[in-house]
Amino acid sequence: MRLCDLNPKDEARIKSVNMKKTARESLFFMGVTEGKTVTVLRRAPLGGPIMFEASGAYFAIRLSDAALITVVKT
Repeated sequence: MRLCDLNPKDEARIKSVNMKKTARESLFFMGVTEGKTVTVLRRAPLGGPIMFEASGAYFAIRLSDAALITVVKT
C-alpha cells in the first residue's frame, strides 16, 4: 500500500521511501523514516497535497511524492 492511498485518520507504518536521495533526506529530517508511524490528517481536493503527522511533527507532501512511500496500515 502507498501513503497516497490512505484516508484521513488512517495510521500506517512506513515500510520504504523510494525517492531520490535529497528528497529522502528532507523527509528524514522531518521524522519520516522506515519503521515510523504516520497518521493522515487531511487530503486536499483535486489531487493536492496530503497532510500527515509523524514523530510529533506535521507536514504536507505532494500526492506524487506520497505515492513513492510504501506503508503497512496499522
